[in-house]
Formats: sequence, structure tokens, C-alpha cells
Amino acid sequence: MVYGYFRVTAVNKNRIERLQKEYEELMYSLDADAICYDVADGSKSDRPKLMELVEKLGNEDSLLIPSLVHIAYSVREALELIECHRR
Repeated sequence: MVYGYFRVTAVNKNRIERLQKEYEELMYSLDADAICYDVADGSKSDRPKLMELVEKLGNEDSLLIPSLVHIAYSVREALELIECHRR
């Protein structure tokens, strides 16, 4: 299964809706079967929907993201997420 994930920063409702639509169109154009996203403050690193998705991913699944910053603020944080998935 192909999952799409993105994160939008909560600036205002119109921006969130616009970005949500753009990212969903992108994900579906890349054949995503399911999409989830988090809306969060730019300074916070918690991504509850992403963590739920990571727990759901199987060995044959793929995860589409628009950019690495959607899942982590640093390479270290991204590696920790990957390690979490391996467990």
C-alpha cells in the first residue's frame, strides 16, 4: 500500500485548507492509496498522525512525503523515526 503524509503549519485556516488540497492532489497523482496529515505549530516536533502511520507501515508499504521537513527537522530525527519503524 502507498501512504501519503504531510504536515502543515497552523498559520490560518485558509492556508491550511489550501496546502491540504495541494498536497492531497500531489499524493493522489503519485498513486497514494491513503493520505494523512498533521496540523501543528511550526516549533513543535510532535506528529501524532505520522506516528500512527509509522506503526501501520508494513515491509511492502511505501511512504510518500513532499519533503523531509514534513517528517523531521533534522537528519537525526528522521533516523530515529526510521529506527522506530524497524522495531
